[in-house]
Amino acid sequence: MPDEASREETRYEFEFCVEHQISRSRRQELQHLFELARRILANEPNKALEAVRRFQYCLEHDPKNRIYVDAFLQAIERLQPEPPARQRRWFDGEYRRWKNAKRKDDPAEVLRCGPAMLARNPWNADVLMTMAAAGQRYGYLDASLRYLRNALEDRRDSLQAHRQYARTLAWSGRFTTARECWKRVLEMSERDPEALQMHELLAGHAGGQTNPSKSSVVARELPQDADTCLKMARSAADNGDFESAHELVAHANSLSTGYLPIQDLAETLQLEQADYRLATAENLHACSPSPATSELIDDYSANRHRVALEVYNARVLRYPAEACWKVELGRVLRKLGKPAEAIGILREVTASQAGFAEASLEEGECHQLERNFDEAIRCYTSAGAACDDAIPQSLRDKIASRHRRLAEAMGEA
Repeated sequence: MPDEASREETRYEFEFCVEHQISRSRRQELQHLFELARRILANEPNKALEAVRRFQYCLEHDPKNRIYVDAFLQAIERLQPEPPARQRRWFDGEYRRWKNAKRKDDPAEVLRCGPAMLARNPWNADVLMTMAAAGQRYGYLDASLRYLRNALEDRRDSLQAHRQYARTLAWSGRFTTARECWKRVLEMSERDPEALQMHELLAGHAGGQTNPSKSSVVARELPQDADTCLKMARSAADNGDFESAHELVAHANSLSTGYLPIQDLAETLQLEQADYRLATAENLHACSPSPATSELIDDYSANRHRVALEVYNARVLRYPAEACWKVELGRVLRKLGKPAEAIGILREVTASQAGFAEASLEEGECHQLERNFDEAIRCYTSAGAACDDAIPQSLRDKIASRHRRLAEAMGEA
């Protein structure tokens, strides 16, 4: 029986629809129809309905494709009305399917018959918002955002539409735009609890600047001294304005190319921005858990590891005598599931270097991952022997704990 943690994790996974898995042959078929519809629309405007129905077919079979959504909605706007009787007969059957899909809460059927509903009125906010919600359940966030944009054209004053749009923007990682949208929600409802919480959570997010005019202010006040630029960049980053910080670092580099503190700060900003994005995604998931926020955390976590790998690898090459960067690189490699590579890096740290105890601890953890327990015990023993008064107590406790727990486990085995 799964434990509580595994049940909680499963609860936030996207739903999966096997019908939306596109084979290579089906992809080629859809692409052929899509290109044909585009040519019809461009060369024979009087046959817009024929193009719309081809776009509709593509969208029904690949509802997550943002390009198909865009093309379909744009084509409908050019569609000439059909004769009323024919339109009525065509629409009535689709309307019954649509109502049944909504009643049964069947997202796959909603996405399948929704385009036919939109073919009659691409600004129908109820249909658009329902399709966006269905797409969100499968993780089709880009397509959902496109539907919601049209919905907001129809209902500019709809609190529900703005809230759904802001929520989807945040789930897709567009934190700066999401915050602006939550601000509009607050203008419509000052005490909206979700909007207040999300607006505060996303304030100063690193994906963009908190003050749109800040970048232009920086541009007018760029100093002509590299060290001053670096101080200003550090201050901007501390305030969450990473865009201005990167701009200042780039300007400093133009003033003094090859100056090592510039490279160091540029890399530090990359790491801090990756950390900030990950922390924001985790806070967002804590406030509004969903499959989208779970996936966002995974994406930002992977991005953080990628950035760390690039930065620490560069610093190991730049500062070969500093053990701390080898330890950090080894730690990242271990977290990425590459313990053998990590061991090779960590063994370059000698017993005479300040980071030997921490390097030995990391090496021991790598050996444990490879189930080489004797080597792990040896590393933990070496790490413990290297501890002196300069080693933080927390690190000493961690080394002792790892050694004790592994020794006990080996004794039981």
